Amino acid sequence: MKNALLLLFTLFFVHASAQKNDAVIAFDSLDSNIGASINIIKASEHKIEVAGDSEILLHINWSVNDRNLKIRSDSATVSFKDVTLTVYTPSLEVLNVSDGGKATMDSSFARLDNFEVTASRDAVVDLSRVEFITLVANSKQGGQIIYNDPAAPF
Repeated sequence: MKNALLLLFTLFFVHASAQKNDAVIAFDSLDSNIGASINIIKASEHKIEVAGDSEILLHINWSVNDRNLKIRSDSATVSFKDVTLTVYTPSLEVLNVSDGGKATMDSSFARLDNFEVTASRDAVVDLSRVEFITLVANSKQGGQIIYNDPAAPF
């Protein structure tokens, strides 16, 4: 009986938790409207990994058009708060996050020039580990952008 319960628990856990990764074509702009955590990592390739409940992951779609990676949901009723997206890219110029998403960028993105970020509808974008030459930041409808210039003397 104990082994049967352990097997049942293991099967449920494997079904409930999943990870999906996919190479994508080149992009330099990211636009997400799902309320998930997004970690942006500097890498030599363009790739996206998504981790969370397997039933929830079925509702996440992404595509690249005109060098813009769009991450969308096919359901307005699904919560993505327990989903983590890890996006790998050699460079990024534009970041748009909305609908409660929380995004962070890897500190390897050093001295980005002409970077534009928008946080809207309760999204939070933390840029405190990145240094910018030119940063254009827009927040609206409860969006927050956190930035502490790492090059500042104090």
